Amino acid sequence: MSEELQRGLYAVGSELGTNPEAGKEFVVTGPAEVARLEVLMRELEEAAPMPREFILPGATPASAALDLARAITRRAERRCVTLAREGGLTNRDVGRWLNRLSLLLFVLGRYEESAAGRRAEAARSSPPGRSN
Repeated sequence: MSEELQRGLYAVGSELGTNPEAGKEFVVTGPAEVARLEVLMRELEEAAPMPREFILPGATPASAALDLARAITRRAERRCVTLAREGGLTNRDVGRWLNRLSLLLFVLGRYEESAAGRRAEAARSSPPGRSN
């Protein structure tokens, strides 16, 4: 899966780094690539319990790294929205792919925690003197 995601990031990077007016296309991110991330997500969701509440990220070092990658991906997604509004990105599937990637990274983080026998803590705070 890691290599598949790296190839997807390479494709998205080539689309974002190419001027739409240049008339060149290298790899195009499309509905099939977006759907593939959704399949991977469903498979992992079936293999590990998903939280029903907001969580504190990073119950393990590996899940912390995945949660950081998710935050960076969300930032890239927001920048793609801005780029699309300004006419610099015509392929809306790039933003969709980044959105699904961020969701997949969240699921991967929870999967990793489950595999390590850990579980992320709920983000809600307890009143002073009480624990969750």
